[in-house]
Amino acid sequence: MTKTGEYSWEGSQVLRRENPKTHYTVRLHFTEGNTDQGIVEEILDILMETYMRNMMAKGGEGLGSGEK
Repeated sequence: MTKTGEYSWEGSQVLRRENPKTHYTVRLHFTEGNTDQGIVEEILDILMETYMRNMMAKGGEGLGSGEK
């Protein structure tokens, strides 16, 4: 397992992050032979989808308003 900040690679296809405060573990599984650029694109897609779902669950508060 290779550590990258708080993230670690399990082999070459699984990126893992553990949060000791919340006791949650997140694993991102990537397709075999994926390039670094492909992995970055997949992560960006996951982040955008998660953000949009979170905003929709909150009724769209903050969407396009520039709030943080």
